[in-house]
Amino acid sequence: MSAMMEDPARLRSRDVRVSCPWMVVPGYAGSYRAKFILGIAFSNAVALFGFVGFFLAGEWWTYAIGVALAFVGFVVARPTRTSPVTSST
Repeated sequence: MSAMMEDPARLRSRDVRVSCPWMVVPGYAGSYRAKFILGIAFSNAVALFGFVGFFLAGEWWTYAIGVALAFVGFVVARPTRTSPVTSST
């Protein structure tokens, strides 16, 4: 639970090491792929919390806030042409 409360920028700047032998990718690709998937996963979790909040509270604005924050997360996690190069791995 404490990992969800950390700063997202700090999570993205952290070097991600993959120890599974079937996920070993030479160079920057493995760490970049792991950071991308984690960014999408955290963004989906925010949208899910907003969706559940809508059902629990019965207020539409909880879902709207969750979608807006998820959209920001998707924009931050999106791949760019220089992402693997500028990624701090």
